[in-house]
Formats: sequence, C-alpha cells, structure tokens
Amino acid sequence: MKKLVGSEKQVSWAEDIRAGYAETAEILKEVVSIYSDTTQKEVVEHDPLFGDEVMTVYEKEVDSTGNLPAATTRACHWKPAEAGKEWSWMNSREQEIGGEHAERLARRDFYAATLKNLEKALADEDDARYWIDRR
Repeated sequence: MKKLVGSEKQVSWAEDIRAGYAETAEILKEVVSIYSDTTQKEVVEHDPLFGDEVMTVYEKEVDSTGNLPAATTRACHWKPAEAGKEWSWMNSREQEIGGEHAERLARRDFYAATLKNLEKALADEDDARYWIDRR
C-alpha cells in the first residue's frame, strides 16, 4: 500500500479506515472461496409430525450471523461499475453461466469483481480523503 497523503489527522484516520478495508478484502477472499465450492451433500431433516425430508445443500455456506455478510456489505463502494443493482447484475450473470450452480457461481463472480476493485484501491489510492469518504 502507498503512503497516504493529507493532513496528519486525515492520514491517521484514513490509515485506520484503510486497514479495516484490508481486513474486509481478506474476508471477501473467503467469500469467493466458499461460493467457488459447489460440493453438495444430502441432509436429512427430521420432523416428528411430517416425517423426514431429504435436502441437497452446499457443504460450504456463508455464515449469516458472522463477519462474511458484513464484509460483503462494507465493500459496497467497490461493486462492479455495471452492477447498479446487485440482484440485477447477478441475475444477468446467472443466465450467462446457466446450469445447476449458476446462482452460486454468479455470486462468486460478483464478489470476485468487488474484491478485485477493492484490492486495486488498496494498492493505488494514496489520498487520505479517498478513504475517509468511503468510511
């Protein structure tokens, strides 16, 4: 990462913000890895009233209560430029991919593009105001 430019106070503040985004990038790498894995397993859900239900689920999922969803939201400033609306971008990509895992792989591609943009900003952006404006 480049040395930040700005007032002493701006630089100090922006360094903390940028460090947080570096952590977000690491979490996004995990998200991309999870969505890249299309391994599935069968799970039996036992219900005493309605009986057993066999479902096919992905072995790896993004934890809905942990850091992964927060990181995907936090990185919103670096979504692909053409992604105006996230769901629209993913629907288009899903149709391009097609097949059994299209939705999952479209999510992977969306987060991979977001990660690429964030990593470029982490490497290139040296203006403290840039990071402060994206806090």
